[in-house]
Amino acid sequence: MSNAIANKEFKAGYTKIIELSAVVAIALHAVAFGVWPEYVPEVYKLREEKKIEVIQMPEFSIPPPPKEIERPQIPLEAESDEEVDEEETITETSLDIENLPPAPPPPVDQSEEFLPFDTMPVPLHIERPKYPDLARRADLEGSVDVMIKIDKKGRVVNARIVKSTAEVFNEAAIQAAYKCRFKPALQRDVAVPCRISIPFRFSLRH
Repeated sequence: MSNAIANKEFKAGYTKIIELSAVVAIALHAVAFGVWPEYVPEVYKLREEKKIEVIQMPEFSIPPPPKEIERPQIPLEAESDEEVDEEETITETSLDIENLPPAPPPPVDQSEEFLPFDTMPVPLHIERPKYPDLARRADLEGSVDVMIKIDKKGRVVNARIVKSTAEVFNEAAIQAAYKCRFKPALQRDVAVPCRISIPFRFSLRH
């Protein structure tokens, strides 16, 4: 009897629980519908396309390629059929100390100090310039006038080119000028520095 009573009470309680659960569920749905905002459908909008701005480039012209420059021709040493002794065909540079040809007057340089003298300096030794190998191979001759400054002892302390027919001779003329020696110029019988121009001739033949 006890089991039958227990089953009857269980069924009665179960029914109440189901009914109560249903009431609670309905109440929750009612509250949810009342609180939840109303759904309003929105119209679908297409994404905006990005506008591409086209920039017009300024017109320009491509410059023409540079012109090709011809390479300078290098002089070649001529071949000789017969061997010739250079000493028999090429003479050394000659300079007559006793009869120096008059040199043209040098250009006036305001920056140089004026050095007056009464008596010209006397050459004691005129160095013979070395003939440049390049000029010798090219069979080139020329002349160089060098302005030199001579101190009170007759030494050349400064030299510069006044006139030259070919630049290849300039260095040899300057080196020779510094090795020249003179009896100094005189001003009232007193040795004084002076400037004079001396010529150097470069000749392969007499």
